[in-house]
Amino acid sequence: MKSFSIKAKITRWFSLLILAILAAALALFMSAGSSVLRARGQRTLQELVQKNSEELTYTADRRDILYGYQYIIYGDGYLIIRDNFLDRENGVYCALFDSAGNLLYGTHVGAFPISADGTVHTLSGSDRDYYVYSQPLSGEGLDGLIMQGVVEKDANRFLLDGLFSEALLILPALALLAVGGGYILAAVMLRPIQKISQSAAAISGGEDLSRRIDIGGGNDEVHRLADSFNKMLARLETSFEEEKQFTSDISHELRTPVSVILAQSELAADNPDPKAMEVIRRQALRMKNILERMLSYSRLARLESLPARETVDISLMCRALAEEQRLKDCRGMHLHRDIQPDLLAVGDEGLIIQALVNLLDNACKYGAQDGNIWLTAGRNGRKVYIQVADDGPGIPRRQQGKVFGRFYRADTSRTGDAGGSLGLGLAVVRQIARLCGGSISLSSRPGKGCTFTLTLPAAENQ
Repeated sequence: MKSFSIKAKITRWFSLLILAILAAALALFMSAGSSVLRARGQRTLQELVQKNSEELTYTADRRDILYGYQYIIYGDGYLIIRDNFLDRENGVYCALFDSAGNLLYGTHVGAFPISADGTVHTLSGSDRDYYVYSQPLSGEGLDGLIMQGVVEKDANRFLLDGLFSEALLILPALALLAVGGGYILAAVMLRPIQKISQSAAAISGGEDLSRRIDIGGGNDEVHRLADSFNKMLARLETSFEEEKQFTSDISHELRTPVSVILAQSELAADNPDPKAMEVIRRQALRMKNILERMLSYSRLARLESLPARETVDISLMCRALAEEQRLKDCRGMHLHRDIQPDLLAVGDEGLIIQALVNLLDNACKYGAQDGNIWLTAGRNGRKVYIQVADDGPGIPRRQQGKVFGRFYRADTSRTGDAGGSLGLGLAVVRQIARLCGGSISLSSRPGKGCTFTLTLPAAENQ
């Protein structure tokens, strides 16, 4: 069974189910049919006895007997038997008895007791069972007479046997038709899954993650499965592209300090020089900074939520960072601030500081030479926002959705500053915003600079 295909398994179980249903239907039909035929036999028996009872009349004058009518002498007169009296019809035998049980007229098939209680009795004959029904007659000269009908219990069994024989011919054909239909239906239903399997194998074999599974339109379970596969492939493709970009970037970032260290080391080996050692130290610090940034992002990426959140004074934090930014050599840029007082948010103070430092550093790196940086903080409903804007060249619209991705840099011609720019700064900001229950957004137009807005949940006690 394990080696069978899903299509074969579905067809097998479907076939067994159809066969079980047909067998149960046939058994139910035979049982119900037998009951119906027996009820029909009893009803026919009672109707014929009643009908024949109405065909008898009594007269004391022989001249009342019409020509051709049968009659029998009974008592002081005559019993006239009309032509419509049927002593045998549809397997029912009917006979007329007097009060002593003597047969007066009709067909008698056995010596059955006469019980004129108005019910049908099941009695055993010599080799089979019979339904027996007796009805007393009433009227002038008819008192004491009893009309009795007898019919075999299974007199109509031949009808059921005929239907059963026909069913044995028809039902297997229906079963084969159902099995064939089930096989075709299973093949049609599983065709999209087979297509998914083939497409996935082709993608896996060719390692082309840009391909997608196409099984046409639809909204059933199979199409939703295909959509899930396509979304997974899209995430994998993005992840692999980011890893490739990371490999390229990290190689590029480390190549320069490693080359400088090797060159200065060879120079110092032949002619020790304090300047060469200082160069080696600076390049080693640069490599250390690059690795620390990578480890910091890796730790953030593994977090699903903050262990605990605290109330953070955003106003105080922004004023302190603004003062620190003024003391930095930021390419001659001027910092302007507009910070509302008593802004309290919920989050992690260290992470929020890291996010704001990254946003200010980003504005310092990519803003206009001798330009401006605007730091704004305020509250909007139950949210506290922090905006960092610059008047640099801005970011094209087609790239704005990518700036928060790992290892992405809008200006690919930059090789980074002395600290090593890996394109992780904004990715770190996005991760911090997510962990603090907030968000980060970008508004930019080419030539008009960029505005990054960090939104955080406000503290409830404000």
